[in-house]
Amino acid sequence: AYPGRAIASLIMAVVCTLLVLVLPAVTKTLVDEVIGNRREDLLLSTGLLGIGAIFLRQLLFTLRTYGTNAWQQQLTHDLRTALYNKLQRLPIKWFDTHSSGEIMSRVASDVPTTDRVIVETIDQAIPAVLQFAIIAGWMAYQSWELMLVTLAPLPIIGVITTLYTRRAEPRWRESSEATADLNALLHDNLAGIRQIKAYTVEPEALDRFGEASRRAGEKHMRVMKGQALVWPGVSLLAESGIILMLGCGAWWTLQGRMEAGTPVAFLVAWGFLFDPISRINHLTQVFLGGKVAAKRVFDILDLPDESNITEGERPAEFRGRVEFEHANFSYDPDTPAVQDISLVAEPGMTVALVGPTGAGKSTILNL
Repeated sequence: AYPGRAIASLIMAVVCTLLVLVLPAVTKTLVDEVIGNRREDLLLSTGLLGIGAIFLRQLLFTLRTYGTNAWQQQLTHDLRTALYNKLQRLPIKWFDTHSSGEIMSRVASDVPTTDRVIVETIDQAIPAVLQFAIIAGWMAYQSWELMLVTLAPLPIIGVITTLYTRRAEPRWRESSEATADLNALLHDNLAGIRQIKAYTVEPEALDRFGEASRRAGEKHMRVMKGQALVWPGVSLLAESGIILMLGCGAWWTLQGRMEAGTPVAFLVAWGFLFDPISRINHLTQVFLGGKVAAKRVFDILDLPDESNITEGERPAEFRGRVEFEHANFSYDPDTPAVQDISLVAEPGMTVALVGPTGAGKSTILNL
C-alpha cells in the first residue's frame, strides 16, 4: 500500500508544481498584453485562468495533505508494532541494561520522528527540488540573463547551508539524546513514585529531574543558536536577490532588451523559486533529528532474537527452595549490580523485593 500512496502523493505534487507556472505567466500577460497593448479582451480569460489554477492547486494540496497523513499514520503504526514485537523477542538480560523510560521514549517518540523523515522526503523534498527546477527552467526560457542574476545568491546559500548542516548534526544528536534521557527519567520516576515517597527521597529525585531538564534545555538552545544565526542570513541573501533582479530587469527594460512584464513576472516567480529552498532548509532540521531517532529505533530492530524463544514446556507445578548467600553480580566488571545479597525463599513463601529504581530488584529475580 505504501508505494501506491507515495506515488499518488508524488503525482499530485508534480501537478501542483506545474500549476505554479500559471501565476507568473498570467502576470506577464496582464502587464505586456492587457496593459501594454491594451488588450482588454484578454483580461477576463487571463484572470479566470489564474483563479482556476490557484483553486485546482489548493484542492490538490488538500487531498495530498490528507492522503499523506493517512499513510504516515499507517507507517507509524506498522513500525511501532514491529518494534514492540521485537522487544518481546529480546532476551531478558537486554532489559536489565535499558530502563523502561528509555524504551518508552524509543517506541513513543523516535518511531514517529523516523516516519516523518520518510514521509517528508516524498511529500516535501522531492516536490521542492522539482519545483525549483521547473521555475528555474521557465525563467531561463524567458530570459537566461535575468535568471542568472536571480540565482546569483544561490551558491553562497548552498555553502552556508552545507557548513551549517555539518556542524549541526552532532548538536541535534546531543539534543535528541538529552530529551530522550529526560523522558526516560520521568517515566522511571513516575513508575517508582511509591518507592520514592516511601524512602522520602523526593528532593534527590527532584534534583536529578531538574538536572536532566536543564541539560535538555541547554542542548536544545545550542541547536536554536545555530538556526538563529544561519537562517536569517540565508533569507537576507535570498531577498537581496530580488533587488538585484529588479534593478537589472528595469535597466534592461529601459534599454529595450526585454518587455516590462518579464521582471514583474520574475518577481512573482521568485517566491516560488526560493520557497523550495526554505522548505529544504526546514527539512534539514527534520532529517538531522530523524537520523538520530532512526538509529535508536533500528539499533533495536537489528538485534538478534532470543534463542529458543518458542521451545520448552511449562511445568505443571513449581517446587523448590531459593537461597542466595553473599551473592554478587555485575553486567559491567567495574559496576556491580548487586552486592553481598543473602536471602532464603522457602516453598510457598511470598517474598517482596522493595527498593528504588536501579537497586537491583529485577537482577535478583532474573538470577
